[in-house]
Amino acid sequence: VNLATLALGQASSAIMAATRTDSMTLTPGQWLGLPAVTAVTLYRHEDPAMSLAAGMTSSQPVARLRALPLWLSLQHLGHDGIVHKIRHATALSQHLLQRLKALTSIKTS
Repeated sequence: VNLATLALGQASSAIMAATRTDSMTLTPGQWLGLPAVTAVTLYRHEDPAMSLAAGMTSSQPVARLRALPLWLSLQHLGHDGIVHKIRHATALSQHLLQRLKALTSIKTS
């Protein structure tokens, strides 16, 4: 889930390593609070025929419609809306951590 911070202006070096990978599966629905949005696998390829042979692409309209909720959500939010939601979630997490640290009966790591 920390990959969501790549949408922000600054990210730690451990997270920046994700920009050099060849594939990753993301769950933008969880990041953005959109329950109808499915997971998305992004992959980099040199040869389009290889991705077709691996079954990573589809020309079937039904398969393409699965991406419609994600596409519509991203269009509605826009870049600024996505960054705002991620920053808000990060701030809420930090606030929760601060409150938990104030409780002596709960240990945080």
